[in-house]
Amino acid sequence: MRTAQEVLDRLGKVEDDAHASGDEGIMLLAVRKDTAAALAGADGDYQPLVADATGKLHVTSSGTTTTTPNASEVHLGEVGGNGIEITVTPTLTVGATYVSGDFVGTSSTGMTFANAARVSGGTGRITRANLHDYVVASVAAELWLFSVTPAGLPADSAAFTLTDNLTCIGVIPFNTYYASALNSISNGEIPNGGIPYKCATTSLFGALVTRGAPAYTNGLVSVTIFCDRD
Repeated sequence: MRTAQEVLDRLGKVEDDAHASGDEGIMLLAVRKDTAAALAGADGDYQPLVADATGKLHVTSSGTTTTTPNASEVHLGEVGGNGIEITVTPTLTVGATYVSGDFVGTSSTGMTFANAARVSGGTGRITRANLHDYVVASVAAELWLFSVTPAGLPADSAAFTLTDNLTCIGVIPFNTYYASALNSISNGEIPNGGIPYKCATTSLFGALVTRGAPAYTNGLVSVTIFCDRD
């Protein structure tokens, strides 16, 4: 027969003591109360803990719960992908007979391919590109693409220059044309797997450079890119 002191000694546990199989103690019981309600007669009285039908303890939040998400965005893949076709017709400041190596567009300003990314700083891949030539000049050209507005572009119909090529994500050449009586189109040469990109915002930017001597006037040349957005 244990003495009262022995019983108390076996029930007591030292702080931070390790658990061992067969430890003795006093079971803590709670009262089932499917709807939380006070069981004591007055404020300040002792009462048992109460739990619902599933055994969950009824508790009251002490304030606002703050949740920190693991990611800034959760986006599940979409059936059919998230592709977009973007066509830009540059406004030609000069609009003349160009020579090989000339910049074609608004003086000192690149083309903006808006919504190339779903979100600011988003990524994607260019899978196709077309050059639409409405004067049927059908001359070789290049589309230089950038993640930000390119710096150092020349005037329209001037030799193409660039002061910062670190933001260039790729160059798409146009060589072979398929012509009709009214216009011609060239499919850009893109490597297998496409051209990956990461936008600074949601747009890509481009500069069209001719490698021939087309007589473009305003509104008679356009570029289309096809993007698979992540």
